[in-house]
Amino acid sequence: EPVTASEEEPGVDRDAIEPLSVEALLTTGASFESVASTGQTLKFDVLSEDEQGKTGTVSVSKANVEPTGALVIPATVEHEGFAYDVVSVGARGFFECNALLSVAFEGDKMLVLGESSFDGCRGMSSIVLPEGLESLGRRSFANCGSLISIAIPDSAKTFGDRLFLDASSLSEASLGAGYRSVSAGDFTGCDRLSRIVVGGEIASIDPIGFDYVPTESVDVFVSSDQARSLWLEASQTAGVKFAHDRVKIVGETRTVTFET
Repeated sequence: EPVTASEEEPGVDRDAIEPLSVEALLTTGASFESVASTGQTLKFDVLSEDEQGKTGTVSVSKANVEPTGALVIPATVEHEGFAYDVVSVGARGFFECNALLSVAFEGDKMLVLGESSFDGCRGMSSIVLPEGLESLGRRSFANCGSLISIAIPDSAKTFGDRLFLDASSLSEASLGAGYRSVSAGDFTGCDRLSRIVVGGEIASIDPIGFDYVPTESVDVFVSSDQARSLWLEASQTAGVKFAHDRVKIVGETRTVTFET
């Protein structure tokens, strides 16, 4: 059956990937608010503290007043004498922040995007994911109807399913080397998808990974003959049709002879 945005099925674990420890993301119960450099007030939940060094880690999410416009999430934030690294976006951290237009991250401290972290941000047309990001929770960008393109960094190796479910404006996806399988609903409803760049090798594609996507007109760029063979094999096994001549090796050239 087709996947819909209202389904609440459990996440899909990726093969050969160690999930981030849940304990590492448990908050201490302490939280505070601070203003980002772009002017929005954000909420920070304390994950850990080092009393001696006056350092710690926090997750970030929307405060009572939802952020609007262009948001830059800080790499560090100071509060009551402590310097905290901002290492995660909380689960449903920016859920349905419809007036959020774009998101960027300072530095490379961010490690985790929690489940549904930007789910339903219908006005967000761009987000630049930081190098060093390790984990994207399920439905991270579901229902982001204005998102045009996405680039997943090579550092990311843990993923939930339904990542871009019903991101109906998504036209280009660049998948880092750590993204090795297309899970259920990852691109379901992305009916404007036209270009995929594969940084590594895709070992499997779920049969409903591309539901409602015109896959036969999607250009797929891979890095090697082996990556091309794996993509075509995985898509055939899943019953998902990609045109063979549209699955191309990056930098590949073809000789065309014209009759005179």
